Amino acid sequence: MSRSKKSVISAFYLILDSVFQKLIGLVSTLILARILVPDDFGIIAIAALAYGFIEVFSQTGSNQYVISRQTIDDELVNSAWTLDVMVKLVVFVLMQMAALPVSEYYDNPEIEALFRAYPVLLLLGAFTSPSIWLLIRDQNLKRYFTMQVVAKIFSVIVTVSIALIYRSYWALIIGQIVSTTLKMGLSYMIHPYRPRLCFRGMKAQLSFSAYMIPQELFGYIKANIDSFFISRNYSENAFGNFHIMKYISFLPSMNIIGPITQPLLTEVAKDHQDETQRVYNYSITFLIVLLIATPIALFCILNSQLMLLVLLGEQWLTYHAIFASLSVLIITLFMVNHAKRALIASSKTNLIFVYEGITASLVAGSIFLNLDNDLVTLIQWRTLTEVITAAMFLFFTTLFYLGADSGYFWRKQSFALLGMMLLGLSTWKIKQLHWFDTLPNVLHLAMEGVVFGLCYLIIITVLYYIYYYKTDEGQHIFRLLNIRKLLA
Repeated sequence: MSRSKKSVISAFYLILDSVFQKLIGLVSTLILARILVPDDFGIIAIAALAYGFIEVFSQTGSNQYVISRQTIDDELVNSAWTLDVMVKLVVFVLMQMAALPVSEYYDNPEIEALFRAYPVLLLLGAFTSPSIWLLIRDQNLKRYFTMQVVAKIFSVIVTVSIALIYRSYWALIIGQIVSTTLKMGLSYMIHPYRPRLCFRGMKAQLSFSAYMIPQELFGYIKANIDSFFISRNYSENAFGNFHIMKYISFLPSMNIIGPITQPLLTEVAKDHQDETQRVYNYSITFLIVLLIATPIALFCILNSQLMLLVLLGEQWLTYHAIFASLSVLIITLFMVNHAKRALIASSKTNLIFVYEGITASLVAGSIFLNLDNDLVTLIQWRTLTEVITAAMFLFFTTLFYLGADSGYFWRKQSFALLGMMLLGLSTWKIKQLHWFDTLPNVLHLAMEGVVFGLCYLIIITVLYYIYYYKTDEGQHIFRLLNIRKLLA
């Protein structure tokens, strides 16, 4: 099987996994949004925020280390797994000790019990088999997909059942614990590999991981500093609304864009020494994700109010502008992740650390300076700051990674960028005609989607026949569109 075909099949399974999981998760969230109240989501969000901050210190990058190595053996895998287990066990103990201080900081005794329950997820994850890393590295994801689906279905059944019976936010925590427990058990059933404690290869990984924990820390701060300030300076109702807006807006990045690019990390690492293939991989990957991420972001921005009406109901419309603003981050996340993959393949994790540190500081500053403004304005400034830093990070990473070939890269992307700008402008103008305003909300959203999709197809067809049919990247994408032939 060719590497391109294997990458497409792997991406297909990862997308299918994410879409299936999040579709079920979205349905459960929509059900819970009608059973629970924003205050419940606010309490859960506060506990999850504190948990996530401490969990960052357990991110050793072991999975990325194993996936990105050109060659691996049992010693390397076992050492990576051992380091991961050791760090997570230490963090588990520290989190139990921090439960009371965290609840006192937020002046909410309910958070203490939640904060003691959340680390169970960390402990269960620590003993999950590294066979999952091997399956992803080998791009053999059918069994991985099955494991994810089974765990998600059971967790959703448990979550919704508890919520319906007890009307308690504990349904969310218990559902997550059920899901993680099943994944841990199934990880030993889907692959024959059995990990063992090993310390011999740990030194080699530590040189790779030295910047991973501080990098993850800054990345977490950048992604959640808005939640921290909002939880302290706004009501629980406002924070609960914001938390749901953020969750919904990040779904495309987690379920479509991430899975598409995951299989490419291995291929980039393998071809890193081949200059021609390195430039080509960098260019084609960016082009494919650009043509997927940008239209998703544009559709969410243009139809933010209508989407929330259909998905959540009128009670969540107060902050629809926040959903529109956060949807812009779909584009910045794909740009940043693209640059990060190149730097990880080059073992330049220190540069990622520098970017995350600078961006976290700038985002925190923009939020702090806008605390006296309304919540919508605060989020708009936060988003603008990250857009600027992400664009600069991508530009300088491209210059570093491709050198003299960076001009070639930007020439190949310029037409696609122009096309996406035209897509946004044309669909916005069509929307101003109000053709579907009298239709029921669901049908209205569907028709907006049809019009948007037709505009998108017209634009990319024109782009292909005007320019991209003459490029290797355009021909490659055209072949990828023939999914039936690739999967045969």
